[in-house]
Amino acid sequence: MQFPVEAVVRALRRSPKRGYRVLYIATPNNPTGTVVSREELRRILNAASRTLVLVDEAYFDFSGVTILPWIRRYPNLLVARTFSKSAGLAALRVGAYSDGRNSFRRCDARVLLIP
Repeated sequence: MQFPVEAVVRALRRSPKRGYRVLYIATPNNPTGTVVSREELRRILNAASRTLVLVDEAYFDFSGVTILPWIRRYPNLLVARTFSKSAGLAALRVGAYSDGRNSFRRCDARVLLIP
């Protein structure tokens, strides 16, 4: 499987009917393990001038590919992480996202109590 980069870039270059758009990309993807390369992500971000791009890096510890340092370069980029995968904290539901303005704000720190 491959990420449809060409189709995504074409769609992003079209003007939205109104307002802004949000594009969610999980890389590496679960369950396929597909990784969107840095070059492909750069093309997407450059085409996404009126689109917020959220890159879910929940499995980045397993791929070694991250674009977190890019948050200062691309104001429309958010990078999301979870501590439930590689840290084994799924029951805590802890995650964070980072953008170029406020690094790593807490998104959700609720504890699920299962009887």
